[in-house]
Amino acid sequence: WLYRIKPSVTHEPFQHRNPCHENLISEFSNSLTSATPTQLRWKPADFPSSPTDFIDGIYTICGAGSSFLRHGYAIH
Repeated sequence: WLYRIKPSVTHEPFQHRNPCHENLISEFSNSLTSATPTQLRWKPADFPSSPTDFIDGIYTICGAGSSFLRHGYAIH
């Protein structure tokens, strides 16, 4: 598993900058949260001590939005 040794993409961390044109907006909610475009990776999960099938082994890594509103996403 080569991805466990070294990630396939490496780059400098994202640095936020102020927009040069204040009339162009991309955020339409009143939220003060922001997302980073920096590529992320997670270490492989530890192997379970007992036999595990796919359903019992899957877990959520991150997500946004709401499954109740059917708007958003989740990464498992």
